[in-house]
Amino acid sequence: MFNIISWQSYWCALALLLVIYYIVIYLVYYRQDLKLSFIANQFPPKKGNEFQLFDKESHSEFDRPPVGTEEHIVYACMDEMNAFFDEAGKKRWHKNELLYSLQLILKKYPSLKTSQYRSSIFNVIASQSEHICNIHLNVEEANQVWLGS
Repeated sequence: MFNIISWQSYWCALALLLVIYYIVIYLVYYRQDLKLSFIANQFPPKKGNEFQLFDKESHSEFDRPPVGTEEHIVYACMDEMNAFFDEAGKKRWHKNELLYSLQLILKKYPSLKTSQYRSSIFNVIASQSEHICNIHLNVEEANQVWLGS
């Protein structure tokens, strides 16, 4: 019986079975990623869909708040937050990793901890983490973000 099967057909059948096996494994474990990538390719995000405290299109380099003002610090923090969430959207982050990274960013801006913009900054963080990273933050976690600063 084994003399009927050639080595070439054996290796072809083995290769075909391996391909089928890995396709099944990919579909079982990465089905959501496949759906999301298909949806992202079909419907690319619109430009005006970013959450920002300031509108980037209405502010050029010359319209930024003067250096040293609280608004300039908030603007710089929001620029860094937007860049962070752009990167975080490409990766799957756990909530603890996201909170720690946000603590490191806000540590650079200690004056914002007591600023009047604190609640606005938290609203931006909460909405971006929910929409981009699918991580929901509550008030207790918001206080945890500000602990590092």
